[in-house]
Amino acid sequence: SFSAFDSVRMDVQNLLIRALGQGKYQASYSTHLTGNIRQNDIKHEEKSTHTDTVVFTKDGPRISRTTGGTGWVQ
Repeated sequence: SFSAFDSVRMDVQNLLIRALGQGKYQASYSTHLTGNIRQNDIKHEEKSTHTDTVVFTKDGPRISRTTGGTGWVQ
């Protein structure tokens, strides 16, 4: 059976942004995702690192490409 998480939390850490030129930026950061299913007393955690190319559009910044990253489940 499938259980939905009662709560999900994502923390972003170590954000580093550098200009690449031509309106592009590289964003590197780490994330820590925690989800809880209270009924089954389950806590799920994932930590990962990300490297993205970001551009600015009329609607704001957007990730145009993910160029690297790692992930693992605890």
